[in-house]
Amino acid sequence: MERYKEYKDSGVQWIGEIPSHWGLLKLSQVSYEHYISNKEIHHQNLLSLSYGKIIRKDINTAEGLLPASFDTYQIVEDGNIVLRLTDLQNDHKSLRVGLAKEKGIITSAYVCLGVFNSMFPSYLYNVLHSYDIKKLFYSMGGGLRQNLNWQGLKKIDIPLPPLSEQERIVNYIESKTSKIDEYLDCQKQELYLYKELIESIIYSKNTTDNIVFTSWENFFDSTWHTELGKGLFNEVEIKGFSSERFLAVTQDKGLIYKDVDGVNFVTAEKKETQKLVCPGEYVISLRSFEGGIEYSTIKGLVSPAYVVLRLREEYNTREYQMYFRFLFKSVPFVNRLNSISDSMRDGKAIKFSDIKHFPFPIPSNKKLEEIFKLSEIYDVKRKAFEEKKLLLEQYKQRLIADCVTGQVNVQNETI
Repeated sequence: MERYKEYKDSGVQWIGEIPSHWGLLKLSQVSYEHYISNKEIHHQNLLSLSYGKIIRKDINTAEGLLPASFDTYQIVEDGNIVLRLTDLQNDHKSLRVGLAKEKGIITSAYVCLGVFNSMFPSYLYNVLHSYDIKKLFYSMGGGLRQNLNWQGLKKIDIPLPPLSEQERIVNYIESKTSKIDEYLDCQKQELYLYKELIESIIYSKNTTDNIVFTSWENFFDSTWHTELGKGLFNEVEIKGFSSERFLAVTQDKGLIYKDVDGVNFVTAEKKETQKLVCPGEYVISLRSFEGGIEYSTIKGLVSPAYVVLRLREEYNTREYQMYFRFLFKSVPFVNRLNSISDSMRDGKAIKFSDIKHFPFPIPSNKKLEEIFKLSEIYDVKRKAFEEKKLLLEQYKQRLIADCVTGQVNVQNETI
């Protein structure tokens, strides 16, 4: 892509040169703090900022919150920009800027911005998103956990092209990034099909979501047999490994490393109380009844409230590890997990005792090998997908930053 003909120094290190006909204003000159309390309005469309997107949440299942709690929330409207600028000290990975595309309520702990007529909301969002990617906000917070409010935010410099150029830049960014997202969605769908294929082998006779796991012969091949949980797994409770990193248990990415090591409040004594998880083991988290039991490919520490399982020696092979990894994340198993635990219905965590006497299907050697071969293909494709996704996400970030700071001229580019 070509550059503009003439540039000038913005005087701002993280912006650099900008086209000579662009302006440079403070955030308070192009936007304002938009705060409308929900106290007298009682709006019910609950929104949340997640991975840089503002999404809907079910107000009836909001964790631990009563209807009156939402009186403390604020109203956001289509075109508002929302920033989560709390706890900057401890979380250096989250995306903290989102663009609202509907009216709703969101926590008042977030900063909400309205935009003046001199700027398109989508353009300002992309500018602030590029600052977010560059981790600009982390150098600005104050207090023990580095919180940032409107007063600390409003003096940020914002490059200002003419409105017509802003619109063109926004359209160009949306066109290019949507094509990348469509490509990644197609790649993700291929992975999903492999996962479905593996599950179709496991549930060879019936794939309905309402499986009752009491009569295995109704759902699994007659050459399979069952084994009680206590004959398959041992509960592992190893503690005292303060040198290991903390792990987060997620339903979409499995076990991942937490970005909290080296933070001063994470003491060695606290780590001593955490449970050690090793590759090839499984973790029952507090939310497993929603998304299944997670398989770990890494070593680290998890909450002592979680249950760590290891296959007994006679079953602890790569073939069985992969088989249970897919069984534990399948919809029928998750549905069954949702109903077997008496303790879970009392609002407590699922324990090993809940599955000790649960009969698990054990495939024939032929089916086990078939599942394992497909799981190897799945893992190769998943790794390739993650690498592509990382590169394309980096490209998107660079594209957005270059467009909103005028490093490239997209006015004549094809959309």
